[in-house]
Amino acid sequence: MLGLVERYGYARDVECEYRDKSGRTHVMLTSIEPIVIASEPCLLSVNHDISDRRRIESGLRALVATINATNNTEFYVNLAQQLARLFQTRYAAVAALIPGRPDTIKTLGVSADGQPLENFEKALPGSPCNEVIARESVLVTGRASAMYPDDTTLAALKIESYLGIRILDGARNPIGLVAVLHDQPWNPPPEYENILRLFAESAGVQIERNRSFAALQFAESRFRMAIEHSFDCLALTDADGVWTYISPAVTRILGYTVEELTGRPASEIVLPEDLGVYSTHQDLLKRNTGAHSELEYRVRHRNGSTRWMQSADTNRLDDPDLHAIVCNFRDITERKHAELIQGKLEVQLRQSQKMEAIGTLAGGVAHDFNNILGAIIGCAELARMDSINNPAALANLDDLLKASHRAKDLVKQILTFSRREEYQRKVIPLEPIVSESIRLLRATLKSSVELRSSVASPLPNVLVDPTMIQQVLINLVTNAAQSIGERPGLVEVLVREHTDESLPEMRRPRASSGSQVLIQVRDNGCGMDAALLERIFEPFFTTKGPGQGTGLGLSVVHGIISAHGGIIRVESSPGKGSTFTILLPAATGSTQAAGESNRPPNQPLLGGNERILLVDDERSLLAVSEKVLRRTGYQVTACSDAASALMLFRNAPDDFDLVITDYSMPGQSGADLAREIFAIRPHFPIVVCTGYTTGFTSEQALQMGFSDFLHKPMVLDQLCVAIRRVLDKKKATSRQP
Repeated sequence: MLGLVERYGYARDVECEYRDKSGRTHVMLTSIEPIVIASEPCLLSVNHDISDRRRIESGLRALVATINATNNTEFYVNLAQQLARLFQTRYAAVAALIPGRPDTIKTLGVSADGQPLENFEKALPGSPCNEVIARESVLVTGRASAMYPDDTTLAALKIESYLGIRILDGARNPIGLVAVLHDQPWNPPPEYENILRLFAESAGVQIERNRSFAALQFAESRFRMAIEHSFDCLALTDADGVWTYISPAVTRILGYTVEELTGRPASEIVLPEDLGVYSTHQDLLKRNTGAHSELEYRVRHRNGSTRWMQSADTNRLDDPDLHAIVCNFRDITERKHAELIQGKLEVQLRQSQKMEAIGTLAGGVAHDFNNILGAIIGCAELARMDSINNPAALANLDDLLKASHRAKDLVKQILTFSRREEYQRKVIPLEPIVSESIRLLRATLKSSVELRSSVASPLPNVLVDPTMIQQVLINLVTNAAQSIGERPGLVEVLVREHTDESLPEMRRPRASSGSQVLIQVRDNGCGMDAALLERIFEPFFTTKGPGQGTGLGLSVVHGIISAHGGIIRVESSPGKGSTFTILLPAATGSTQAAGESNRPPNQPLLGGNERILLVDDERSLLAVSEKVLRRTGYQVTACSDAASALMLFRNAPDDFDLVITDYSMPGQSGADLAREIFAIRPHFPIVVCTGYTTGFTSEQALQMGFSDFLHKPMVLDQLCVAIRRVLDKKKATSRQP
């Protein structure tokens, strides 16, 4: 200053700092002018204190510097340090109310002697901070610790003076405070409060910005977590279909990592068969802004398997924030498999409904046809009895009876096919079944397929249902012929006794402890590979085209053989044909007749002289049965309906010893007639006959009180034996005391 005076002779408006007696620094604007007093040269110094103005300017510069801090932590600490430096106090702090805890604040930045302190929480009650939040500002010029004895922070720092301003948010609600604290009495000028208010406004903006940013980060984090843990996969592609973003769910769905797919065309993993529809889908999206399209298509999993995808895509290429096609896709492979199974089940249901309709029709046909057969068999039996001295006629009648019994078995096959008759096993030889099946098959196979059979007699007997075994042979031979196709080929059926040494790879059937019977069906058709062999016995599995089969044949064969205690194996290779091998356990015991009569023509039928009421709605069968029973000595009264029979019985119940009735008749059934008769004469002997067994078995007949149960068409000697058995049992019972 004096140098300026020496050089220029004066000094004007020079800023100088002075320290007062208390140690506080003041900025003075000084001017020095030379003057003469009493002839003595002197210097006149004029000083103007501009400390407050400079502090305001310094505060504004500090505020700008603080706002430009690099991060949130630096902002609040710098703010507190600038405040303490500006106001020349030992302490300054910025604090915010804790959301959800209105009585507590947490410091965001604290300055103590120019150094930052660790942030802490502070309770508001009993503190000047509490008054700041409530009153906007608080100034304590001295004895602050004494005025707020419950504030341990003031006491610990020996605070004497305090100036605080509350921080408001955009809605003018308090969210915190800014305060300066000193350990000496201090009475700042009014301008200081305005400076502090500027700092409070800046802190409020920063607090709101931080909270908004934290809320945005939280929302983004939740959204990202939702995407990353979603069952679906979210992806973005550019206009060329290249993936620019794909969520981590793609690894779970397709096996690829995010890095493996990002930057690659989405079409790379689409199956070639579906590329056409996929490209059309993408073109439709790109042509129309905001367009939305959904598609189901197949892709290749990273492990090579095929997966079905369902994609819902939206064109957001015009969106400046996205500029992409948004793809949301999920794995629907299991649903597709379920739909396939459902389709097969629907086919099964339709097939079952067809079979049920066929069964209903077959039952009605069987009833009528069995009545016709009964009349034919009965007349043939009567003619056979009258042809003892005519060998030629006798031979013809025997052929007629054999044909009738084959027709009877055919009706049984129809009923079995429609699932209306359970297995009826009997001990029989296999040779007749095989011979009959071969004869039927030769008439149905194409002339280009040669059918050979070889039966190594004698064979052990087997316990089987003849119709079921015949169905097995027909299924296997038909499949063998179909595998040959249109070219010439050979199908062989071999039957022989089996020993463990002759075919060691076949285990013994579970029901067998002795010998077995082996059946083989071989062909020189197209054969099967290992994959087909694994599924050959699955229900509804077929290699045939639509309308050529249901896939039930071999599964039914497997079920029949297993139900008979046997086993079935298949050997095949592509181009070398197939061999199906069946083992059935041999049976012990005597052979059971298949229903034909082996009675010599000159042997009389069992008869008697009892009175019989015969009831059947089939008049031809009724007439034949009446003739047979009269010839054997019985007194017969014949009725063609249940109502007439019941009237006769009700009028003279003691005139009859036995009732023989058909089960299924129009009007009253045989069961209805039996109930009426039992009401008149309890335990009266009644024999029921039926050719239609649905819902009515021999066990049910006995439970209903019938004395015996006969299947139509009946063989005469079986009918006579049954009559005699029932009547003799009645006599034996009546003689008991």
